[in-house]
Amino acid sequence: MRVVWRSLPGGSTAALTLVIVLAGCGQASGPSPDPTSGERHCGTVDVRGASAYPAAGTSMDAEGCLVTALHACVHGTNLVVFDMGVDTSDTTTYSVDPASCHLSVSSSFFSANFGGKTTITTYACTSASVDAGGLHITGCTSANGSTVNVPALRPAPTPFPTPSL
Repeated sequence: MRVVWRSLPGGSTAALTLVIVLAGCGQASGPSPDPTSGERHCGTVDVRGASAYPAAGTSMDAEGCLVTALHACVHGTNLVVFDMGVDTSDTTTYSVDPASCHLSVSSSFFSANFGGKTTITTYACTSASVDAGGLHITGCTSANGSTVNVPALRPAPTPFPTPSL
């Protein structure tokens, strides 16, 4: 912050100009490197029904970050998508594979029904794009289909304040 003071007639001073420079504030839209593994993490997306929200510390451009890294074949860049249902959860990690410049996908699905069971699957996807509708991953070798869609990110909902009596 910089304040410019000017002397006014009569010897008084007043702040004439206030310039605030914000450098490095907010979240970067690119992946941030992990100092221990060298991986670049675009963020974590929490999916609730038809809506997707950035997890704490995740940029609103997390989906675009993955697409940009995939097209540039940036080794080790990943995006985690956490989808929570009533009695199920699915944690899927999309990582750029440097050997093929495709996405390497690892999904851990948990169902609490009948005592609970976790199923882990891995597969590959060839391309990704992002638009106003969200992230679209195509050319997948998954048994669940060749296309994955993640809804467009929206700001996380703000909790209602607790009323005081």
